[in-house]
Amino acid sequence: MAFSTSGSRSIALASTFAALYALLRLVPLITIIGTYGQFFTAADVLAPFYGILLGPYLGALATSAGTFIGIGLTGRTVFFGLDFLPPTASAFTLGFLMRKRWKTSASIFGGLLLLFHIHPFTLVLVPVTLPTTNFYMPFAWMHLLALLFVVSPLSGKSVENVNGASVTRLLPSVAILSFHGHVDSACDWQHTL
Repeated sequence: MAFSTSGSRSIALASTFAALYALLRLVPLITIIGTYGQFFTAADVLAPFYGILLGPYLGALATSAGTFIGIGLTGRTVFFGLDFLPPTASAFTLGFLMRKRWKTSASIFGGLLLLFHIHPFTLVLVPVTLPTTNFYMPFAWMHLLALLFVVSPLSGKSVENVNGASVTRLLPSVAILSFHGHVDSACDWQHTL
């Protein structure tokens, strides 16, 4: 579904989508737990869609540029100026997945997940207390699930459905793909913390 473009059209597309991303950074959505006065914005929801629509390079460029423009407009950063990393990684990995390069997408996402786990402050296991039992589970359980999705046939089928003509399969497939993009982005947010 990524646009096929020439050089000047690519710059125009990336610029237009960067401007939209920057403007949506002005719209607060939900508070970031563990921070005071910080929130996720409407732009944070768009990063996976930039990868789907623009591909890995233009999507990453548009989200990075849009983030820096948004920082310039608001003067606000959430994570010491590294705010561009999560949406860029999300658009980048999902863009590769849309180009049917799942091995590249899985390698990048797996590498980010590995970096997260080897960080000395990472909480690898968390206690879970239920009424009848207590146990430990991986903190990054959803990230591992997303990585399994990337290497499974479901990711290829979702890409086919997005690129295909079936409207009934489009929405669930975009939802599945954006799940991967948001979890990839979350891995970066947690690593930045």
